[in-house]
Amino acid sequence: MSNLLDIARAEIGYLEKASPAELDSKTANAGSGNFTKYWRDVFPNYQGQPWCDCFVSWCFLMAYGKAGADALLCGGLLSFYTPVSASNYKAARRWSFYPEVGAQIFFKNSVRIYHTGIVESYTDTTVTTIEGNTDTGEGVIANGGGVWRKTYQRKDPRIAGYGCPTFKEEKMIYTTPAKWISQVRKAYLYGHNNCHYGDSHGTPPCSDGFMSCDRMIALAAYNTGWRDQPAGGITVLNMEAYLLKWGWSKITKQADLQKGDIVLMKSTGTDRPTAAWHTFALTAYDPATKTCSKYDAGSEARLRASQPFTGVPLNEWGTTKSFYCGFRCPEKKSLGKYEISTAEVRQSSEGSHVKLMQILLRGRGYKGKDGKLLQRDGIAGTNTIYALKKFQAAHSLPETGICDRKTWAKLSGRKTTDA
Repeated sequence: MSNLLDIARAEIGYLEKASPAELDSKTANAGSGNFTKYWRDVFPNYQGQPWCDCFVSWCFLMAYGKAGADALLCGGLLSFYTPVSASNYKAARRWSFYPEVGAQIFFKNSVRIYHTGIVESYTDTTVTTIEGNTDTGEGVIANGGGVWRKTYQRKDPRIAGYGCPTFKEEKMIYTTPAKWISQVRKAYLYGHNNCHYGDSHGTPPCSDGFMSCDRMIALAAYNTGWRDQPAGGITVLNMEAYLLKWGWSKITKQADLQKGDIVLMKSTGTDRPTAAWHTFALTAYDPATKTCSKYDAGSEARLRASQPFTGVPLNEWGTTKSFYCGFRCPEKKSLGKYEISTAEVRQSSEGSHVKLMQILLRGRGYKGKDGKLLQRDGIAGTNTIYALKKFQAAHSLPETGICDRKTWAKLSGRKTTDA
């Protein structure tokens, strides 16, 4: 992530150009034509269009390469319309109302999401960004013509939310629902035996002996391996962004909850986290009756009670709190034998197997005859077959332009089975 921020910072002061000349100079040929090196390097056909989203894509492209950037941006490397980019994060369950360093911030007006940038840093009250196609004036300025550092109040109503990439510079940590519940139980017993209750803003992992609902989660996570927690540990204020960063899946439907999930309850009438929000860990959930079994701190009396609580309503607080979301721990998937369809792909073939082939070719850096990244449209046109032949030649396969069983095996790197 530090490399991403270094790349973005180095661009501060870059001015868009009046024409497609001097694109690599920060200040030469400055104008209002929306011509930039960012469009040239990412998608030249869009040269001359507003470029705030393209600037974000360019920074990720420079830091992580094509395949890495596309994955981190949830398939949005070539999505330069800010509402679509935001939707990609939401569809991937990587959308948050809490900032994270390296996240993509989105701004809205009365019509739609319309501007974006990269979060450089944040405090309890402010968020600092690096944005393309803005200027140094106060507030959100779209189509401003340069790359600049900006600072906003965290509560600025124009901030729509944040897309949170899964940075993997840290070693990925996995667990299972059973192991996670075991750690939550230990955290609960720690607080129960110490007979203390306090807020969530001391130094993690609860070294002062106090325990609250979110500190129970913080301590369990710390003991599982997530030890880079912000000051105060994982709290209801930063929980969403932190867990998404580490690959936890966001559960948006209450009916989809299951054993091992963390539940985040919001205060009625609030859409963004406040200290009055609440959290706990499920050991069971019955969507038919909307009752659950859970470990829950919440108050000193609750902390000292015998747990897990069983057969209690998920929402015990009536009209004061309601379900916001859940989080499911990242589990390491068994490698086993991965299977893909070996249905042949040839000129004019269409379907999901064609799209899979295009994705794999793109990920390996193969381009079409036009020199551009392949479209993932599921149609084997001229550019797709051209890239396929290039791949076959590079791997000593017959240059047939037909993706057969042997080509699938080389392309996927896994065992295949007949369709």
